[in-house]
Amino acid sequence: MPTISSNVLGTYYANTYYPGVVDQASAKAIRVQHDDISNLDISLVKTQAFRVSGRVTGIAPGHFLDQCRVTLAPVGALVSMNGPQFQGTTVQIGNDGTFDFGGARFPPGEYYYLAVAAFAGRSNLVLARERLTIADRDVKNSVLPLQPLVQLHGKFVVEGEPQTDFSKLPGVPPPTVTTRLGLSFEGDATWGPTSSNIKSDGSFTIGEVAPGTYDVHVSGNPGGTWVKSIRLGSREAAGGVIDVTGASAAEPIQVLLSRSMGAIDGIVRTKSGAPAAGSTVIILSVPLGKTSALTGADANGEFTMPIAPGQYRIYAWEDLLEAQRYDPSLLKDHEGESVTVTIREGSSERVTLTAIPSGSDAQ
Repeated sequence: MPTISSNVLGTYYANTYYPGVVDQASAKAIRVQHDDISNLDISLVKTQAFRVSGRVTGIAPGHFLDQCRVTLAPVGALVSMNGPQFQGTTVQIGNDGTFDFGGARFPPGEYYYLAVAAFAGRSNLVLARERLTIADRDVKNSVLPLQPLVQLHGKFVVEGEPQTDFSKLPGVPPPTVTTRLGLSFEGDATWGPTSSNIKSDGSFTIGEVAPGTYDVHVSGNPGGTWVKSIRLGSREAAGGVIDVTGASAAEPIQVLLSRSMGAIDGIVRTKSGAPAAGSTVIILSVPLGKTSALTGADANGEFTMPIAPGQYRIYAWEDLLEAQRYDPSLLKDHEGESVTVTIREGSSERVTLTAIPSGSDAQ
């Protein structure tokens, strides 16, 4: 990971986020509701900024360098790889492997740069990713090494069942359509290179994966089950992270599902203490990001939700639309109205919530 140091250049206007910060992670969210918002001023910030150039080395068989690009994006930026175009700054790679972002300049900070093969009408394919630190001078002669892409394979199994036919489990459509295993680069879920459905025997294959360290994500797991463990070969994937470099890339991934779900139930009340009929309950994992669930309270303010073991923070809203538009950056204002619980295998916890009134979200 190159780290750059020491010369003084001119200053440039940087991308600036409300209320006037260069770091996107420090930006404040705003809520647009029924009334006009005034005095929403953003002053562009001047900062030192530097050029970036370098070379892509190595090969990724089947992908010619002059048909690939390098993308540079700040660490933690809200970017997407789901469409045919990347967000971030992108430049073509030359026939000799060199790249130069030309007149673009980048303020000091932490970045990822990625070698990307672009395809018309489908998601881009990441060939390599490296972290880059820009400090206080131009970045020259940085190196982004390519390695042959790998094919990963594995299987979903249900605890206590010698063989499970996933095509016959409840669900419309069945788990062979809805259950997926996906990978994203460790610590940055916005860069998700690939995913795969499972077959009726629970097996899956993910092709063309750049060697590296990944977070494993399971979505759409069969009803009544939760992900109890993930293993790569004989090793537990601590925190759901696997390293697919070298010989480990040939080892199978095993996803162990369990039917020993827990449950959260309770009642939602208004601030006056009356049952909050029809209110909406959101259940978020602690730390935020791995699990979320949404359910509604009945005419008596009661609700119940089967859920995987873990620690959760629970909120309730009077207004369904406000609950669906929740933003994690706004939740801190309402932590006093939330409840935290720990669910264990086969256990149930009952809670009492106070519904957040309509229109109470802060700007």
